[in-house]
Amino acid sequence: MYQPINNKNIKTYSLYDRESKVKSADFGKPFDVSKGFTDFLNSLPKILAAGDLVEIARFIAKAKKTEITIDYASPAIDLQNSKETLKAMEEFKGLLAQMYK
Repeated sequence: MYQPINNKNIKTYSLYDRESKVKSADFGKPFDVSKGFTDFLNSLPKILAAGDLVEIARFIAKAKKTEITIDYASPAIDLQNSKETLKAMEEFKGLLAQMYK
């Protein structure tokens, strides 16, 4: 058999008084399917994996605009923009590292 839990020393507090790490603005919003992909990304929650997905999508869009090559296996470096490319790839590697911790 098991011993019942002694709850005499358990302290409670109001959820209204408790500081939360997540704000209601961080939650996702309904998505209108007639809108575009950007609106879809903006409708996702700003927390957990959805937040990472949004950051990666924005990074990929930025890379496309600046013509930075993204090769997931071995990052290619455009010699014309080598400083920008290296900085962008470091940002991207950091995002991936955070996702796969």
